[in-house]
Amino acid sequence: MKIMTCCWFDTERIDWESGEGNQIVSISRSEPQGFMPDLKIWEFCPSSSLLTAFKHNEITEDEYREIYSKDVNKKISKGIAQLHEGDVLCCWEAEGKFCHRTILADLLSAHGIEVEIH
Repeated sequence: MKIMTCCWFDTERIDWESGEGNQIVSISRSEPQGFMPDLKIWEFCPSSSLLTAFKHNEITEDEYREIYSKDVNKKISKGIAQLHEGDVLCCWEAEGKFCHRTILADLLSAHGIEVEIH
């Protein structure tokens, strides 16, 4: 299976007509106004306490990565079961910024899913 990740504001980069993108899947706790995902996978969303700690500089990127990875690994099978070929996993951070999308991509890759990061 191959999926993609993308910032909410970069979804125009996906070539939907070619069949590259199947559906937009939210992996963020909230979505920008006007965005309607086809699906939300809560198992891949960071917890509100993790986000708050990170936004208030109470934890480092490495600590965030460790906590998020442990949390997702507990429920990754349930999240993977909701994925389909060509899904585009979306959250808020722009490409190149620290984001749970890249952590999730590594976790999914370890489970045999090909992930293209945008």
